[in-house]
Amino acid sequence: MIVNYKPFLFSLVLLISACNNKSPNSFDTKLLDRIIKVKPESPILSGSKLYGKCRQSGIVSFPTKELRFIYKAKYKNLDYSEFVRLALNQKIDLNYPGGVPCIYLDSEIEGFYKNTKFDVFLERYCKKLDNGEYRLNNDIKEKQLNSVLYFLFINNHLNFFDDMSGFIYIRNSKYLDYSLL
Repeated sequence: MIVNYKPFLFSLVLLISACNNKSPNSFDTKLLDRIIKVKPESPILSGSKLYGKCRQSGIVSFPTKELRFIYKAKYKNLDYSEFVRLALNQKIDLNYPGGVPCIYLDSEIEGFYKNTKFDVFLERYCKKLDNGEYRLNNDIKEKQLNSVLYFLFINNHLNFFDDMSGFIYIRNSKYLDYSLL
């Protein structure tokens, strides 16, 4: 009796890769709806940087209000709500002449992110506070900052800069107080 292991092996590899997939399902839909319907200059969003894809392997970092400029400059052919959904889910290229500069992920940060669980990544770069928020660690190198914030962002963790303390706070979008938006 000859047993063919190829289908079993293929299924096992597929199952393991699906279990280890770190890519988030999608950006928080409740927050997407708020960004689309409410003015992006609301206090809680105005201090937060959003992230999108740029070229093949780059990212862009921009304030919420920049979404309208990118939309008008490059994606007027799309419905605005569809554009926002595609942009924040990392599905379209947000690079355009005169726009926010394209930056590239730090290979050390990217490697650590890809090889660890998200909770470990979060604990390495952030300090958990009593109120369930996190504060970004001060020891992150300037050239690595956007890479850390990008990986937090694609996992639905928004960043908020507090100019009084000088700290960047991180909050999971599912715990946002939408009454403040």
